[in-house]
Amino acid sequence: MNLQNLRDELTTRAATADDRPADLLPGVRTKIRRTRRRRLIAAATAAAAAVAISVAVLPGALSTSTPEPTDRTQHLQNDLPVPGAFPGNTLLRSASGEPGRTHLEFDWAPTTKGVAFAPICRIATKDQVWVRINGYTVLAGSCPPPGTTYPLSIAGESGVWADAPAPLGQPAKVTMDLVAPPSGPPAPDDPAQQIGLDIYAERGGPFPAVVPAQPGDYVKNELIIRRKVGPQTLLAATIGDRGQAQVTTTFTSTGGPVALRLLSTTNGYKFGAPYRIQLRLSDGTVISRRPRGGYQAGPDPSATITPAVPKGQPVTVTATLVYGTNGPTTEPRGTIGVGVYTTD
Repeated sequence: MNLQNLRDELTTRAATADDRPADLLPGVRTKIRRTRRRRLIAAATAAAAAVAISVAVLPGALSTSTPEPTDRTQHLQNDLPVPGAFPGNTLLRSASGEPGRTHLEFDWAPTTKGVAFAPICRIATKDQVWVRINGYTVLAGSCPPPGTTYPLSIAGESGVWADAPAPLGQPAKVTMDLVAPPSGPPAPDDPAQQIGLDIYAERGGPFPAVVPAQPGDYVKNELIIRRKVGPQTLLAATIGDRGQAQVTTTFTSTGGPVALRLLSTTNGYKFGAPYRIQLRLSDGTVISRRPRGGYQAGPDPSATITPAVPKGQPVTVTATLVYGTNGPTTEPRGTIGVGVYTTD
């Protein structure tokens, strides 16, 4: 073959190759298979390393497997079953006493104002449960055996947050006791008995959130008398110091009726105690009302009066804490207050 013939043959073959493009798919598939093989080898190596680490670490970690207080699963504390979770609530603190004891105490730093207390007893009892925070009684009720939970709630607006563990975030002493009903002496220790207490944060519970003080509100020691309540406007207000049994304020007569709203944090100290607040006006009017516990002054539709003095004249209101028929009394931990409002 001469040089010209060789050139002609190469030209023909080049034209034929241009008419038949190369098929790249087999090469691509080969690369995919190789890439998958490399990744599988790398994953297997990493898994083997993870197993080696877990074998080295987990035995020591599991040796102290006591659940944290916020554990949502049921567990044991001092061999007492703790539910750990309650529908719609989150466990904040869990504590159980020593077997045979009918008294329990522990520290707790509240972080929310809407809580529920769930007492637990190893065996059913007719004794009452009394729960106190810093000596302030916040719960009195029955104690169900393990497996049954009856959380009893404290409203976010409860006066306990002004007296017992205030301010939030600071440690408070919580005690739980079994007492002979209705409010008798502490129950004696019982070898078969054991008590515990769970504290839950309520989510979407029946109680409103505490509304912060607004401009113009009368505020003292975390207690509030609102400047406006619906159409009513505050004319005068006073809140006493803790343990102060009598407070006084003065307002100017509008010539029409006024509403008196009371504030008290005394009704939780002694359940069923006949505390009342006596209201005496300088025009000679005297009324007596049961105090409403809470962080703010509460309504009392029947405490609406028309002072017997002309419009523009001063009227003095004196509120005194009384106990049953024994007259004026003191409650060292309690606080009282009164707000006077227009009625339109």
